[in-house]
Amino acid sequence: MQENKLMKQNILLFLSILALCLCCKPENKPETYYNALEELQPGTKPYRDYVLQFIAAFPGEFSYTITGYENKSGEYLILTIQNKKVNITEKVLVTGLAKLAEIRKTKAEGWHGAKLEGPQFEVYNNGNQVLVLLDLKRIMD
Repeated sequence: MQENKLMKQNILLFLSILALCLCCKPENKPETYYNALEELQPGTKPYRDYVLQFIAAFPGEFSYTITGYENKSGEYLILTIQNKKVNITEKVLVTGLAKLAEIRKTKAEGWHGAKLEGPQFEVYNNGNQVLVLLDLKRIMD
């Protein structure tokens, strides 16, 4: 009987701790990123790095417009990336992405102003964060 009571108390304690952990866990929502951006100065490295993490976590929160192409130590699209609070121009690594074959041939000539739809990104950190385009649904001209 005493063991039963102790077992119930341990289960109750475990469930209480679990509930507390779940309630205190920071939410991974776009609003969390927007709130944090309020504390950072646009144009600074910490701001840029945080925006890149935001883009990788929630690519659907942004629009992506092609503004250029560069092939120096890697193949990059230059994109204007915008949403209700962010407006940056960023070089995005695209080396080897087959869906960009037409853009690659023309070095983005004729593609300025085209929009990327459904992009997927990751952030690569080699001392300086780089946004890497992994895939996209299509390019809207």
